[in-house]
Amino acid sequence: MNTTNRIWDYKSTETQNLEYEKLYKRFWHFGAHKSELANNKDYVIFKIYDFEVVLYNDSGNIICFYNVCPHRGARLMSDDYDCLTKGNGNILCKYHHWGFSNNKLHIPNKDEFSHCKDIDLFRLKTAYCGDFVFFSHNPQMDLQAQLGDFYNEIQTISHSINQCININDKTKFKSNWKIGIENSAEPYHLNAVHPNSLAPLNMQSTHIFCDMNSKVSGSIANEKYYKKLKRNKDLFNLSNYYEEAYFSYYLFPFIILSSTFGYSYSVQTFFPNTPQNTHFTCRSYGVHSDLNIDAWNEGVIKMNKQIFDEDSIPTKLVQDASLLSDMQLVYAKNEENRILHFHKNYNHYMGL
Repeated sequence: MNTTNRIWDYKSTETQNLEYEKLYKRFWHFGAHKSELANNKDYVIFKIYDFEVVLYNDSGNIICFYNVCPHRGARLMSDDYDCLTKGNGNILCKYHHWGFSNNKLHIPNKDEFSHCKDIDLFRLKTAYCGDFVFFSHNPQMDLQAQLGDFYNEIQTISHSINQCININDKTKFKSNWKIGIENSAEPYHLNAVHPNSLAPLNMQSTHIFCDMNSKVSGSIANEKYYKKLKRNKDLFNLSNYYEEAYFSYYLFPFIILSSTFGYSYSVQTFFPNTPQNTHFTCRSYGVHSDLNIDAWNEGVIKMNKQIFDEDSIPTKLVQDASLLSDMQLVYAKNEENRILHFHKNYNHYMGL
């Protein structure tokens, strides 16, 4: 294939393997908010490619590791493979009862393994932006450098959050991860795909670019919706991050962080699965309030699910097309310019 067109390659294992080496291994990836790992033995699990990554509270120390036992490679966490993405429990292999706690492996008949030095979990690195936890296999830069000028905003946003209110990993993106990112980066599709959810806001978008990352800030031109949203400010703590717009960050390579006015947040991860399928997860977060905002949060959960279910339909239409890797596609000058910014950085970090 023409390697300069890998950005449009949504089907080959060759391109996916290169993305694994160049993008997955070398960058920081969003994991969770600290509130999700507040208690000893709390954990969250992420599906990426054909493996799993675990974030775990080990007696107050948040660690990250691949979900395999270093003895025989058996799966360590979670009995329910399809459903359980978070929980509280021991790190214990059910095959030979190798366990881990207090920063140490516990090995039955340990003398039998005296010839093996420095046995440990298969760990990944962790870093924080405020109360957000990120992980990486072997990062080529520190987290602050990767987030760039958005670092301080995202840090403030993390402090505005008080809880995870929902994890949606049921929406199925039967498309390459790049298609999901491109769809999330542009407002051109809103009227066609989201006529009853996002389109009525009539957003007027401004795009901001920061190294490999980007942000859209969409002012609400529908006066009725704008006034209603602004009145709701009194529901939330004044110290929370606040911006009178729908705003969404794309954080290279796999992360979208979105909000309207800062009244709640969703963090979407588009982790690759197969070349033609994505491990999509949307974590919805509530923000600090002295009032009971359960009804508000329920509305957020419902709306987020609707939006991403709607998005999964046209992304599959692109996936089902053919010959894309041999074609030069066209993009709108303004509303789709964040896609071209993504393409430029993708090609740069893929070494193309």
